[in-house]
Parts: sequence; structure tokens; C-alpha cells
Amino acid sequence: MREIERRLRLESPELVRLFDDEDSPAPQNFYRRTKVRTLLAAAAITGRLLLGPRTLTDTEIRRLQRARKDCVSHPDARTDV
Repeated sequence: MREIERRLRLESPELVRLFDDEDSPAPQNFYRRTKVRTLLAAAAITGRLLLGPRTLTDTEIRRLQRARKDCVSHPDARTDV
């Protein structure tokens, strides 16, 4: 079969286009895939920014520091197993 195809390609330039069209895969819409990937990346970045770590306020920092001092200052707070 390959031999016949090769001979026909050599004899008729019009048949070259016919054979080339059969072998080539169907064209894909790369723009659509790129657009979808871009939208997913934008959604992921936006979600990460909105739900990600945030800066603590001064009140929250003081409350956390007081909680640590209370745990360290009371010896009863420790649990020795």
C-alpha cells in the first residue's frame, strides 16, 4: 500500500494534496484551550489572594501574645505525661 501511495505521489502532484490531507489530524481550536487555561489560572490566583493568609491586626497580635504568656506563666497549664 505504501508503495502505491509513493508512486502516485511521484506521478501526480494533485494526489499529493489528497494524501497529505488524509494523514493530517483534524485542526484543533488552540485559542479556546488557551482561553480556558487562562481563566482557570486567573480564578486560582484570585481565590488564593482572597482566601490566602492575611495580615493580623494589632489587637489580634496582642491577644495571641497574651495567650502565649498565660500558657507559659502557669505551671499547671503544662501536661507532663
